[in-house]
Amino acid sequence: MASEHHATRDKAAGMLMQLRKLANHPLLHRIKYTDEMLHKMAALMLKEPSHRDADAKLIQEDMAVMSDFELHKLCRMYRSVEKFSLPPEELLMSAKFEMLDKLLPTMKEN
Repeated sequence: MASEHHATRDKAAGMLMQLRKLANHPLLHRIKYTDEMLHKMAALMLKEPSHRDADAKLIQEDMAVMSDFELHKLCRMYRSVEKFSLPPEELLMSAKFEMLDKLLPTMKEN
């Protein structure tokens, strides 16, 4: 019973941390870059001299754990995926209240 309580507390703490990140800036999560986009980007990365001998699946796995901001920075670093860069207005946006307004009702349901 104690370990079950501990697991529940850890899960709640993790959820709160994710909410904090979203409150600071939505690009600290991966929302904009879909799995389909990552698949295309991974294939294009093979054109880069530094990634020619790489495995596209491994590249995609690495990108899957990155935030939107990290993926945007990656797109700015490599010409082959530059077209996937986020527009400047996305980077300047901080939708703290908008995101919390959407997320809090779903948190109450669970």
